[in-house]
Amino acid sequence: MAVVTMSGSGAAAQGFDPAGDEMQLDQSTPTSPSEVSGQEFDLDEAIMQLAGPVIDRKGEPVITGSVAASMDKSIRSVALNYMRAAKGSREALQKITEEQLDDVKLWLYGVYSLEDVNNSKFLLNVKNVLLRMQSSDIQFPAQYQQIAAALSDKFITVLETPEPDSAAPAASSNTVKAPKSSGAPKAPGEVVKCAPKQKAHPNHPIFGDKGIMHGIWVQKKKSTSYSVDEAHKVDFHVFGHNGLAVGQVWPLMVAAFRDGAHGHRVAGISGSGAGGCYSVVISGTYSDVDKDYGETIKYSSPGSLEADSKADKTSSGTSALLRSIVTGQPIRVLRSAGGHWDGKPSMGFRYDGLYSAESSTEVTKRDGGSYVQFSLRRQGGQPPIDKARPNIEERKQFKLAKAGF
Repeated sequence: MAVVTMSGSGAAAQGFDPAGDEMQLDQSTPTSPSEVSGQEFDLDEAIMQLAGPVIDRKGEPVITGSVAASMDKSIRSVALNYMRAAKGSREALQKITEEQLDDVKLWLYGVYSLEDVNNSKFLLNVKNVLLRMQSSDIQFPAQYQQIAAALSDKFITVLETPEPDSAAPAASSNTVKAPKSSGAPKAPGEVVKCAPKQKAHPNHPIFGDKGIMHGIWVQKKKSTSYSVDEAHKVDFHVFGHNGLAVGQVWPLMVAAFRDGAHGHRVAGISGSGAGGCYSVVISGTYSDVDKDYGETIKYSSPGSLEADSKADKTSSGTSALLRSIVTGQPIRVLRSAGGHWDGKPSMGFRYDGLYSAESSTEVTKRDGGSYVQFSLRRQGGQPPIDKARPNIEERKQFKLAKAGF
């Protein structure tokens, strides 16, 4: 999974506080992500849409030290400007930079990726930031509020009684006696913990050993998040099918990630500039610039929608695809239900086989910005794309998978 460390000494690692001296906030928050949006909320999909393009451009975040401090500063500034905009300032939103928003998105992704952290003070600070992101005074965009509300469910507050002080050691005859501890129990206090991960019964039809969601742990309160049991995780650093069958389907990206189909749960491109691209996901994020024809694809570089200057060929995802043109190594293509091709899967994700990156071209937009667009072509000698999958029975299982256990 992500290489994310959020337990350093930096301000953001401790849990930043975007509420400065001039920010006094209403702490009331929505009870669930669905209350913000008015419809069912999919945290995995939301994180993919928000943070995926940033990771495609910048690579997997490592949140430590100075990076954490930079995120702290960015989120304070973004929160303050959203609050000023809510109060009527016309210039406030113009002061929010793309770099600052990237920091906010990567921080949310970092929280999304947190597992098994036992530092209660750190978790309390993180939870407080998530609550403030939902504040009606700051008015972060709805997408951020929904994600913050869902991520708040990763943490629980419990009453925990500390261990009593141990008795003082016996004093020798030639020393002053140390005062003995009363041994009285201390008062219970609130402790913030990560919500417990749950593993389904081995015979569970969906999450059990033979189910489509096998090897996946669940954290569930008002919303659901998932993590992969390392014992079931397949390495994605392989060119070619990597043991997958053309037409194989998954209800959620975490299951495709488990099976080594793709190297990220949120980013659309997995690979590196040194070795090339292992896989891409056609998700609809770049539907305004991508063109999917089934056998051929015009796949746009990360950041193409926001591009306002010369095309960046150094970003993580772009450099991986450029390298694949040189090496000729095959690229796994997964399509999601969010795509715009008529043959896309009706639900979840589907593996549609191996493609080659044949060429790239620089496209200039009407506003003057430019981006790199890649031509991908499906390789011969493979079974045809199975547009019928997921089938009726698989779609039933997909619905059960989203319901959890």
